Amino acid sequence: MMKSLLTFFLGIILSAGALNLQAQNVWDLQTCFDYAIENNLQVKRQEISTRYNEILVKQAKDDKLPNLNGQLSNDFSFGRSLTYDNTYDNINSSSVAGGLNTNITLYNGMTLSNTVKMRELDLQATMADLQKTKDDIMLSISAEYLEILFAEELELVAEATIEVTKQQIERTRQLVDAGSEARGHCSKLRRNWHAKSWIW
Repeated sequence: MMKSLLTFFLGIILSAGALNLQAQNVWDLQTCFDYAIENNLQVKRQEISTRYNEILVKQAKDDKLPNLNGQLSNDFSFGRSLTYDNTYDNINSSSVAGGLNTNITLYNGMTLSNTVKMRELDLQATMADLQKTKDDIMLSISAEYLEILFAEELELVAEATIEVTKQQIERTRQLVDAGSEARGHCSKLRRNWHAKSWIW
């Protein structure tokens, strides 16, 4: 699936470059790698997963730290209120209350430490998956690039073979004209040349 998508992607890049002759950019292999990795959805998903696992590692490390909570309250009272003498008097009063609370885990069966190790291993696995995805993309593009180079070399070989065959036909025609070769040999070479030029 991925190979066919990359083949399609590479084909689009190559055909777009061939169609747009005025603004033609020649991409080297590294530019193809960079573009494919930057725009691949699977790589983007893996990068998001890597960032998520980095957050989980930080959270697991932060869970080992103590927490601290504080609260503060202030109360104002205005008007008539009952006094200690059991009489009513106009009294304005205020009160302030506060509290501080902290928790720290001293020992819980190494759960926090093992959670940190597990999250770090998950992060390493995600980073390895990301690198593998990038490597697979680069290998696929390299294979396609080598196929293109191989096809270009085959074209050069075919053109050289056609040229050699033309030279053999010309040489045989000269030998037939001189009487050293039979006419059938020249016709046979021409049929072979037409067959080879049709294949290539």
